[in-house]
Amino acid sequence: ALGRLKSRVSTGVSTLPLQSITGKVAIYEEAPDRRSLEVNIPSIGLMKLVYDGKRGWMQHPLTGFVELKEPMLSSLRREYNFYRMTKYKELYVRIDYAGTRDTEQGRVNVIELLTPEGYTEEMFFDVKSGLLVYSGGTYLGDYRQVGEVKVPFMMRVPVAGLNVVMQLEQVTHNVPVSVEAFTESQSCFATK
Repeated sequence: ALGRLKSRVSTGVSTLPLQSITGKVAIYEEAPDRRSLEVNIPSIGLMKLVYDGKRGWMQHPLTGFVELKEPMLSSLRREYNFYRMTKYKELYVRIDYAGTRDTEQGRVNVIELLTPEGYTEEMFFDVKSGLLVYSGGTYLGDYRQVGEVKVPFMMRVPVAGLNVVMQLEQVTHNVPVSVEAFTESQSCFATK
């Protein structure tokens, strides 16, 4: 079912709960490895994190434009691979089962993955459902059926001691994705 997908467009709301700051989030994904995360917060502006298949960058209205370099670029290349769930053996040097662990999300099976650069990443799978609840620094939840696959509609990313929560409202597969999703936005606050 995952192999039949070619693109995904997800939209919803992004919140910094402690500060009560809310904005719109849009995630554009296109096979094999293009992804754009856009967060638009009123009075702050548009933030983008993009990997276009070759380059990765971040645009932020407060910090400007940042071209991403290695090892961050290799990490994005793996993380943003549209078929990542079916290609773990190709993307990682070694995969080990590290037992179970109790977390705030409940009891999880822990998988350790060794990257070609020698870094260890962890993935947590819920013991009861088997669903992925943590990967790449992101906590996942609120899985819903979209066509033939289950998709997490909630993502929580800890950033500098704060939790950024993205709650998706709509996810659509196999729709055209505009090339503009993977291009740099022009702004005097987000230029190189």
